[in-house]
Amino acid sequence: MRWLATFALLLFFSSVPSWAEPSSSSSTAAPREASDSGSPSPNASWERLDELLNRLESSAEDLSEDSRLLRDSLEDARSRLTELSARLIESGTRAAELSSSLALCERSLDLSEASLREARAAASRNEAELRLWRWAAGIGGAVGLAGLAWGIGGSLR
Repeated sequence: MRWLATFALLLFFSSVPSWAEPSSSSSTAAPREASDSGSPSPNASWERLDELLNRLESSAEDLSEDSRLLRDSLEDARSRLTELSARLIESGTRAAELSSSLALCERSLDLSEASLREARAAASRNEAELRLWRWAAGIGGAVGLAGLAWGIGGSLR
């Protein structure tokens, strides 16, 4: 990556007219004639190129750090999503179990209501039979007493 950036910068500086001023404090500065002709000194170009390369490396490191942070955030989000997905599946399973239990309770309630209706009907029938037996016993007792009275009355005459 670094060699590609260096190559791109070299191409850029070789095709662009001089825009960097040579440093006069440098001990290896180009002769005065080269400066007067308008061409940049090789040291100034290399220093500028090195500075740009350092900036590129710094930017790349910043981007690398940002990429790492983003990757960590994405991995964290993925693990949370996996956890939430597992919880959702578990909740779905619990909901299905509760729904099944509710259906069983509903059927049990229906059966209990049917049994209660049958028990009430049987109690009503038993009560009706009991009244019938009481009525029959009352009539039988009355007929028996009448027969007894007629029998006693006939034997006294």
